[in-house]
Amino acid sequence: MDIIGEIRAGYDALSKKHKHIANYVLDNTSTVCFLTLKELSVKLGITESTVLSFCTKLSCGNYVGLKKALQEYVQHLNGYEENFGSSTGEQSLINQSYDTIMSVDRGNLNRTFEHLDREELMAFISAIKNAGIVYIVGSGTSSAVALYFQIRMQQLGFRGTVINSPDNKALLYRIANSEKNDIFVMLDFADNSSQNEALSEYLHKTDFSMYCITNRASSPVARFAKAVLICSTDQNELFDSMTAPIAIVNLIFSAIILENLEGYAVRMEDLGRIESFLLNPL
Repeated sequence: MDIIGEIRAGYDALSKKHKHIANYVLDNTSTVCFLTLKELSVKLGITESTVLSFCTKLSCGNYVGLKKALQEYVQHLNGYEENFGSSTGEQSLINQSYDTIMSVDRGNLNRTFEHLDREELMAFISAIKNAGIVYIVGSGTSSAVALYFQIRMQQLGFRGTVINSPDNKALLYRIANSEKNDIFVMLDFADNSSQNEALSEYLHKTDFSMYCITNRASSPVARFAKAVLICSTDQNELFDSMTAPIAIVNLIFSAIILENLEGYAVRMEDLGRIESFLLNPL
């Protein structure tokens, strides 16, 4: 059994703090490969001794063994034989290879599509097609995903608008002006505002439909969502990867197009005529 399988198998028996560590390792496998014990403890807000105690629950025995086992798992998962190096935790950004960065993103895509829930995807697609207005809520790195979501909606003739969740006034106005056939799509990633949780709970209590794209099955936003799509955003030592979330959005709207290819062709012709006129006015 690989290290990830071992963590999952023993998850239920872990203490609350050890589950906190396990969740981070499972959600950020490639990142932990290169973190020192101190760096991981700071990220998690727990003591180094607690991390070490977690490691003793596993066959690896200690933190160095955990990182080695995780490196082997990532290599095997992505079909790569490249040497990750000794990875004592002192590896600097300048030594981060292009191959490793690409490997992490390939892994993010592989994990995302391998575990994609088709029923949740179809629920997402149906909601977008039948919505009055789609409010896409995101902030931080997910702002790029929100903008891409909006562009694809507009391209296909749907009504969509982006809300930056920390912008309280814009958020209040959108909620106050929304109709019951409008839906909210929450992009909930690690750097998003904690306000997302409060917003999702409010939408739930007021009977608005909310859908969620997240990188964590444990996301507090997901529990109020009508449908949830989970994607991997493991870090590549530089920043969180938004490759898989963008791919999920692309999949949603590609599926919508495939359901009505004739209508899509007509839509593209209309857009082409408008663009041609604007670029070459009489």
